[in-house]
Amino acid sequence: HTGHMLAIEEAKKHCDYLKITYRLDMYLSKLRLWNFRKYSEGHDGSPGLEVHFHNGLNALVGENDSGKTAIVDTMR
Repeated sequence: HTGHMLAIEEAKKHCDYLKITYRLDMYLSKLRLWNFRKYSEGHDGSPGLEVHFHNGLNALVGENDSGKTAIVDTMR
């Protein structure tokens, strides 16, 4: 990111007016839970739940009391 900022500063020196929108996108790609609410640790020490998310919109769908809120609460 430092290289981008230096290039922006250099461009500002040569322009009377310069508007730059700089955005870094970040997303949660994986969530692993051990011993949190409904999700206990696996017998081999593995997480009780592992969810892989994708860049963009993701949806959690399930019956009542299936753990959807627990997943959301970990991200608050």
